[in-house]
Amino acid sequence: MSTGSVKTKRRAAPQSEFYADSLRCAIRRRSSRGNSSLSLLAHAIADNKNVLFLTGAGLSVNSGIKPFRGDNGVWEDVLWSNATRSAFRRTPLEWYNDFWLQYFPPDYDSYTPNSGHEALAQLASIDVGEDSSFSNGVRIITQNVDGLHSRTRCKWDNANKLIEAHGKVGLYKCIPDEDSDSDDDSDDEEKDRPVKLGSRRKYRAAYQKYRKEGPTCPFEVQHSISADKLLPFSVRDALSCSSANNSATSDDADQCNKSSRKIRIDSPPLCPSCSRPCMPQSLLFDEGYHSHSYYQFEKIEDWISNYADVMVFVGTSFSVTITDVAVRHAMEKSIPVYNFNLHERVNSSARLNVENIMGDSSETLVELLSMVESIRLNRTL
Repeated sequence: MSTGSVKTKRRAAPQSEFYADSLRCAIRRRSSRGNSSLSLLAHAIADNKNVLFLTGAGLSVNSGIKPFRGDNGVWEDVLWSNATRSAFRRTPLEWYNDFWLQYFPPDYDSYTPNSGHEALAQLASIDVGEDSSFSNGVRIITQNVDGLHSRTRCKWDNANKLIEAHGKVGLYKCIPDEDSDSDDDSDDEEKDRPVKLGSRRKYRAAYQKYRKEGPTCPFEVQHSISADKLLPFSVRDALSCSSANNSATSDDADQCNKSSRKIRIDSPPLCPSCSRPCMPQSLLFDEGYHSHSYYQFEKIEDWISNYADVMVFVGTSFSVTITDVAVRHAMEKSIPVYNFNLHERVNSSARLNVENIMGDSSETLVELLSMVESIRLNRTL
């Protein structure tokens, strides 16, 4: 998981914890079957199977973004308790200056997608059949909030084939002055759902309040705030630095990047609608996936349930709720799993069929793309 992702909280469900613990115990050795495994996955994509990629921190490391864990991980330096609504509510200004802006500066546009991001964009763009408008079966869910999937040189249908499940740096949201109840999202009427990531009951209640009761801020549930809409103007200018990079000269952009690394603001950013302090659009430890529409939890549930003939994990440590849920579903439905990872190998079991593709994902994903293109070319000869 990358500094583009802060959601590492687990649900309390015993089954989810069991599968998560099983995965952690299974991470042991390096793979000796990388090439044959890669070929199997390439054929699945070339055959237009529904292939669901779930990406994490490891994918963005070669773009210069630190991961959370490991020797150079952000969480070696930062206590997890900072990344919560409750910490923000206590002292919003100090929260930004001492925590958020130290590790999530507003110049994320200075990072660029690497060859792994580009390869995934091209895989999601492969035309199938004679009708080039017919979409292939590749979809991507990312844990990262760095926005790199949507900024590749390869233009692809990221609006419909990408979900940024943990949010995006550069966007902001409102939160209520206090939460109506705990983040326990158990719903008796939802027990039969094959995949459960968030609470539909809680999301419906918040959305109905927004639609019918009036005073609820639209940025609490449904919409996001771009940095150039924040108040006051001094904070808007400081936090819009990344947007300025797009039109500034190279010298100005370099200066902006350097200054933003040391940025401090004199007021928390305020919502343009309700004037309350607003938070980054990023899923925190004490928030549920149902807490804002940006996280698209129902669409994620649908993709995992109905559009995952194959699951592919790229650069993830299997330490977040969404990977717990996806792996559990793969176990229950005997869905083949591929693990692209530099260090962590996941062993197969009687209930989990895993192929490990060990190595730098910016290289192995390019190799996968090359295999898919070769298979498709050979079929036309």
